Amino acid sequence: MGASHSLQKVINYYGRLCVYCSRTNVKLTRDHWIPKSKGGIDIVPACFECNQAKKDKMPHEFTKKHIIEYVEIVQEQMRLDKQAQVDKYARKPKRKGKIKP
Repeated sequence: MGASHSLQKVINYYGRLCVYCSRTNVKLTRDHWIPKSKGGIDIVPACFECNQAKKDKMPHEFTKKHIIEYVEIVQEQMRLDKQAQVDKYARKPKRKGKIKP
């Protein structure tokens, strides 16, 4: 059984998503859950971006930082969305005339 076949089995086992960011529909690479420099056990699927960012960190070291960054991005997006709604409402022209019952 070839390496690509083994990777495909691992990807299928994990539901075809990156174990770190849960993205699907991206090319998945093989990552050592425990880095090779620290024993290198358990191959898991990771997207290229997460695999490169994790480098030789332990899973808990990487995911904690990764989750904090993700939460900060989501919070900033929510702030921007809220501001866009406020701006949209501020630009809306006032209705003239009587309000129909």
